[in-house]
Amino acid sequence: MVFLGTVEVVGALAILLGVYVTLASGLLIVNMAVAAFTVHLANGFNFINITGMGEQGPIFGMPGVEVNLLYIAALLSLLLSGPGALSVSRRRET
Repeated sequence: MVFLGTVEVVGALAILLGVYVTLASGLLIVNMAVAAFTVHLANGFNFINITGMGEQGPIFGMPGVEVNLLYIAALLSLLLSGPGALSVSRRRET
């Protein structure tokens, strides 16, 4: 579990700074896929999972895989396109 948390934090910082974007994106895609299959798949597809109604309104449960698939799609675009023009990696090349 510590490894997955480290991948999320370091991967997000790497993408934010624009260093090792393809490596970080690949690791984060694997991380999101594992979370989707092990945690969220049992709850269906929808992001909003209403499990019941209470006195103050709906009671929300664990979300489905919709958000994980959205994150995977965004990370896949970063994986395929690589770092952008303003990234640290591009500035080091020049």
